[in-house]
Amino acid sequence: ILKEMRARNGELTLETRAALAVEAYSRTAAYDTTISNYLNQRLLGAEGMPPRVLVSYDKVQDLRYGENPHQKAAFYQTAGTAPLGLAVAKQLQGKELSYNNYLDLDTVLGFISEFDEPAAIVVKHNSPCGAAVADTLAQAYREALATDPISSFGGIIALSQPMDVATAEAILEGIEKHGFMECILAPGYVPEALKLFESKRNLRLLELPDLKSREKLCLRQVTGGLLAQTPDYDGPEAMNTAGRRPPTMEEREALNFAWTVCKHTKSNAIVVAQGKK
Repeated sequence: ILKEMRARNGELTLETRAALAVEAYSRTAAYDTTISNYLNQRLLGAEGMPPRVLVSYDKVQDLRYGENPHQKAAFYQTAGTAPLGLAVAKQLQGKELSYNNYLDLDTVLGFISEFDEPAAIVVKHNSPCGAAVADTLAQAYREALATDPISSFGGIIALSQPMDVATAEAILEGIEKHGFMECILAPGYVPEALKLFESKRNLRLLELPDLKSREKLCLRQVTGGLLAQTPDYDGPEAMNTAGRRPPTMEEREALNFAWTVCKHTKSNAIVVAQGKK
């Protein structure tokens, strides 16, 4: 700006002034949006749905393309609040994330945030190919992959606990046997596991220590507007028995797991579960 002013006797071009005006109004609009949302949530309470939804996002990065190669795309994070979820995931290895990668990562994050015990999921095209809970993380991954190894080709893996060597070896074995995977999301990686993945430089490794961060509203754009709903954080506690006898403890555990998986599939998908896989 100073260089342009010096070259033009203290004046700026119309193009520069327009760009600065857009930047200034965008900044103040984002600031007012943050204040409005804060007052709405903290002072008026969370009764029902808000009368007006104001959103403001900052661009984090341009993506190579959108859902198809001819579409432009970018990733934005919520402005005015502390970043959470995928906005704070750290990429440790691999190619840049794509638009479709982010969609799948959001699906696996929603599922994996439900568990503290060793759990694993493989997702392709926003729906689970396999998911499992087991005594160890490596076993959970093996059982998740075994559910449908063909559909898992080119999928995204998520783990509920930090990646250890045994799980890294299980994932590499699966890749050698069934084909490549796109991404892995985990709360952490032991150094020895990262060393093992160096042989797969295109495999995207993402680290997100806080898997539990959650949005207050789920938004989905439609032509001419937005759909908004509260997130589905309910568990299977409210499940009613429809059969003639109550389920056994073992059946109840399997039902609880199936309920959780079903919550993270798309409409009309079918979940087939046995035990905790």
